[in-house]
Amino acid sequence: MPWRKVHLDFHNSKYVPKIGAKFNADEWGNRVVEGNLDSIVVFAKDMHGYFYYPSQYGPVHPGLSFDLLGEQVKACRKRNVAVYAYYCTSWDHNLAETHPEWNMIKRDGTDYRPHDGKIPGWTTLCLGNTDFVDFIVK
Repeated sequence: MPWRKVHLDFHNSKYVPKIGAKFNADEWGNRVVEGNLDSIVVFAKDMHGYFYYPSQYGPVHPGLSFDLLGEQVKACRKRNVAVYAYYCTSWDHNLAETHPEWNMIKRDGTDYRPHDGKIPGWTTLCLGNTDFVDFIVK
């Protein structure tokens, strides 16, 4: 049988004021089924370091007022659609700012954090840093 999986890409900066304000789990779940999906990847944590569910390990996106991940998971399970959570690990603007000692350092001695007046890119955290790895495997 054909297999159809979608990765629902969902990185949202702090400048997105409202996330999911009109989200309806049943309508969303029905659209997943109408799309003939066997499985879907939804966001738990994005590259900015924002969580889409209540978490003790970092900030929930400031524009989110409910457990979006939980609602998406429930909608998929209700319809027998496999659901996977995307958890961004080595790209995390929040941890790059709050734990600069975890940042990947370039050959010139700088890191990947955005600099004043420059367009922000992807921050990169070092998977060789044992404190960082211990934090993410909790």
